[in-house]
Amino acid sequence: MDYTGFFIIIATGIAVILLSKVLDLLWAQALPVRFLYYILRAPGVVVHECAHMLGCLLTGAKIRRVVFFPLKAGLSRTIPR
Repeated sequence: MDYTGFFIIIATGIAVILLSKVLDLLWAQALPVRFLYYILRAPGVVVHECAHMLGCLLTGAKIRRVVFFPLKAGLSRTIPR
């Protein structure tokens, strides 16, 4: 059985993720004002979160809330039930 195609897809995904992370770090360091960095990221954040909502709608999962820009980003917290 030939697994070449599978490994190409996995390698491409890893490369895209790494490139995205590097570009994100470069943009964060290159822009003199942090606000400009957030303005550049905003459309991507909205599209990303909308993709999560679409996935929920397609699978029948209940959407409890949507947070596009949390006040304390990056901190894990539990959602009250």
